[in-house]
Amino acid sequence: MTSTTDQNEKLNAVIQELIDMIKAESPGVNLTVDSGLQDGGMDSLKVMSLVLRIESRYGIELDADDGDELRTLADLARLVLRRIENQP
Repeated sequence: MTSTTDQNEKLNAVIQELIDMIKAESPGVNLTVDSGLQDGGMDSLKVMSLVLRIESRYGIELDADDGDELRTLADLARLVLRRIENQP
């Protein structure tokens, strides 16, 4: 069983990596854990690139349906962490 502290550390690490990925696509943006995904100034091509990089980086798959529940960077990070933990 994973402790809450471990979970928070993993979540924070994923959030920071996501912020770094977004900043690589859109330099100069100021993002936080509560930033909306659209706050990164990303168009659809940049979002597609981000999804592909997330999938490659973490060895997971994100579905089109996943977008319905994502509003903030924290939401995306929680989804990524769930997918990582649910891998066989």
